[in-house]
Amino acid sequence: MASGSTALGRIREELTCSICHNLFEEPKLLPCLHSFCANCLDSQVHKKPYDDENPEGNRKDRLVCSLCNDHTAPILLPSEGVRGLKTNFPFKNLVNHLKMEDMVCAHGSSSSQQKPAPKAVPCTRCDSDEKAVSICITCHLHLCPLCERDHKRVPLTREHQLISLSTQASKSLEIVMEGQAVEGAEVESSLPSDVELSGMSQDRAWKCEEHPNDDVELYCKDCDKVICLRCMVAHHRRHDYAPATEVVDEYKGKIAKTSRQTLAVQARFKQAIGKLHSARTNLEAKEKSTIEEVQLHCDRIKIELEKQRDVLQKKIKEIADRKKERLDEQLAELGRIGETLQMSVKFSEDITENCIPVEFLFLWKQMSDRLEELCATYGSRPCEPKEESTMNFHRGEDLEAKIRKPDALGAVVANPDPQRFTVDGIENQHFVEKKKATFTVTCRDIAGNTLSEHQLTVKAEIQAEKGGTTAQCQVVDNQNGTFSVTVNPQTHGLHQIAVSVVIGDKTYPIGPLRIAVSPAHRCNITAPTHVFGKEAASEKKMKNPWGIAVIKEEIVVSDVDMNCLLVFSKEGIYSRKIGKNGVGKVEFKSPRGLACTPDDSIIVAEKVNHRLQEVTLEGRFVRFFGTSEAGKPGSEKGQFTGPSCVAVNSKGIVFATDSQNDRIQYFKPSGEFLGIIGKSGHRVLRDPYGISIYRQSQLQGGERELIFVTERSENRIRCFEKKGGMYVSVKTFGESGVVKGPLVQPVGILADQRSGYVVVAEFQNQRISIFSRSGEHIYSFGERGSDTGAAHFHNPMSIAALGKSSIIVTDCGNGRLKTFCII
Repeated sequence: MASGSTALGRIREELTCSICHNLFEEPKLLPCLHSFCANCLDSQVHKKPYDDENPEGNRKDRLVCSLCNDHTAPILLPSEGVRGLKTNFPFKNLVNHLKMEDMVCAHGSSSSQQKPAPKAVPCTRCDSDEKAVSICITCHLHLCPLCERDHKRVPLTREHQLISLSTQASKSLEIVMEGQAVEGAEVESSLPSDVELSGMSQDRAWKCEEHPNDDVELYCKDCDKVICLRCMVAHHRRHDYAPATEVVDEYKGKIAKTSRQTLAVQARFKQAIGKLHSARTNLEAKEKSTIEEVQLHCDRIKIELEKQRDVLQKKIKEIADRKKERLDEQLAELGRIGETLQMSVKFSEDITENCIPVEFLFLWKQMSDRLEELCATYGSRPCEPKEESTMNFHRGEDLEAKIRKPDALGAVVANPDPQRFTVDGIENQHFVEKKKATFTVTCRDIAGNTLSEHQLTVKAEIQAEKGGTTAQCQVVDNQNGTFSVTVNPQTHGLHQIAVSVVIGDKTYPIGPLRIAVSPAHRCNITAPTHVFGKEAASEKKMKNPWGIAVIKEEIVVSDVDMNCLLVFSKEGIYSRKIGKNGVGKVEFKSPRGLACTPDDSIIVAEKVNHRLQEVTLEGRFVRFFGTSEAGKPGSEKGQFTGPSCVAVNSKGIVFATDSQNDRIQYFKPSGEFLGIIGKSGHRVLRDPYGISIYRQSQLQGGERELIFVTERSENRIRCFEKKGGMYVSVKTFGESGVVKGPLVQPVGILADQRSGYVVVAEFQNQRISIFSRSGEHIYSFGERGSDTGAAHFHNPMSIAALGKSSIIVTDCGNGRLKTFCII
């Protein structure tokens, strides 16, 4: 019983609302999986004080869980308010059983101890005041004798389980009289085994809220709701539903899988918490040792100051003593002379006044000679002090001013965090040879604060990847934890910039950073470096080349008129044809854009078949993308209406422009639909056509993925980046700022991983335009024409990177491919 009592106590604790501290009444489940009484949540919403500093938090449609206490992520309530939240039926059912058990056990305990029976419970089935004699554990009703009889007779309720209150009381009395219950122990429930708390989860039936007499046996997947048969007929007939027993294992498996993933995350956080506790302990020890170090430092300075003070005071005393000695000697001498003069004058005056004439005349000559002698000896003798009373203290050079500075004794600093050192202003900058460009290095500590009061320096140097000398960069300390670094590359091509932060005796490297430098004075590109494609397949020429992809050492081209793929070597030598006209596997109708997967297979966008198809370079079928039947357009998720172009990221995710549906769809490598870009808000697209992906390495690790898309009818380029789980538009360019006029019908696009350029084919302008990733126009080349040896185009369509410095363009109107060196 003790262990059972403990387990029951834990269950009660789980079923107690943390707001009212009572058993749940209509428990509502929040998205964070915490449960509260519905009334308690209502009171939390309507009684929270107004916060002037956080107006957003004052909205009545938002709620902060009192257990999570995360004010940064308030819970958005349904339109019905708290009542619209899901009811936690398992908790509700457990609470009902606990309340029944409490009542039954209380009745039995009272009888066993020979105390007066508790107040009679009235029947809750009828309006009479009859005393209840039993409980229906299915309906949770107290029944009087008459209602008990009806309950057993009515077909809808006769299978329900009833508990007699008097039977429970007599059983409890027998237990006590036989000595099987001890003082302080709880009376064990005599509820049937299939409703004991330990076994309630398997065999109990739930009743429909809308139809209380019907068991809930079905699950509607569309509505995420458990329903009864009558609900299905009335509201869910056309929905995707199934018996609960059939789908429960599937969802339990998903929960088990997610739980394992969550446990792995929890283990990581548990490990991190352990590290945090260790870090805090180490911090406290470091705090103590640093305080002691500062105290010792100050004590040493104090001792040194006191030493110097004693030396100065001793010097003062020596100087003063020497001066006083000389003054004392002069004072003694002058005192003796003064006494002699005074004595001689007094003697002469006394003789003169008091002696008779004979006596005076007898002495006057001697007195006169003495007085004359004294006057002659001391009359002109200097008697000014031989030592001055001045003594000056000359303070040490600016010592007092220095000691007043905050860092005069030293500085206490947190450890710098190299992971938080950032370089800003380099990602979207266009670098040109022999032209200065500046970016910023910011140094931060582990808390993210700039290291503005630290003794640190930044060093930077730049070097061309194709050799060349290393040049130092100019670095300016902005005195706020940031440094401005100015580079002046002397050659064009790819360069590396090595940046390092020096703090004390430690050096923290950043990078290296890779930049592409354009030539300072670029000549117009007037001619291609290579032209090929006239000799292909049985027709001996390419008819209408459209999409292009470079895979391994081969060039793959889609021909919309021949309804196939043509394969060439990089030197332009024709190799083979893949596919034919049709709707089956390795059959195409109007194949357009091409892309290469990480496994070196080919994804083909088929405009007329309204699908994507993946095939190998050897011509073997892999899979279809898209749920539409071949040849039938669609606008639902996973369906296409004339897909134009396709791109694949480093993880194998496939992105396709669904032009006529004004959107981009993306899929897993296995073909499973993932999501849509461009159907709402700031993500709206108009006639998206070309698509290309740029991968940028981050200093903190990982990659930043930018998706560039041409909007053909809008004459512009859009750039998307994944933020907060969705792709958002981060920049738009091309409508203006182009030297030779704005874009007109941009189609194919290449986000060049080698140079950082964004290269665009303009269908209407018959040219190729090159931009930086920030959208700055660099230059354009090409014009309408058919000259093989010139930069002439007739409807340029697709672009791909070729080799280290070239691009290859499908010149579909002229039925050929052209390569140009752009780096």
